[in-house]
Amino acid sequence: MIHFYCSENECQLIEDILAIGYGEIYDVSLEAGAPYGLLKVDPHTVELIRLLRTGVKFDRVIIHDSAPSIGELAGVTQGGRRYLQKVKF
Repeated sequence: MIHFYCSENECQLIEDILAIGYGEIYDVSLEAGAPYGLLKVDPHTVELIRLLRTGVKFDRVIIHDSAPSIGELAGVTQGGRRYLQKVKF
């Protein structure tokens, strides 16, 4: 476990992930905010928050054992083909 400073929005997302436990959460993105609190989180959650801080928006995040495991990004290639990219945390 890692002690991690997070904004109010980030803390709410982490609490949502912990509450879900096993499942999926949709349309995951964050707006920048001032530091709000210090939480103890696993490395997978830290990686998710760091990606969200850079502006990445996930269409779906799969949660396993109260930790994010895979994020999915949907889009269209330059050639016009739809794709689904998976990011493992």
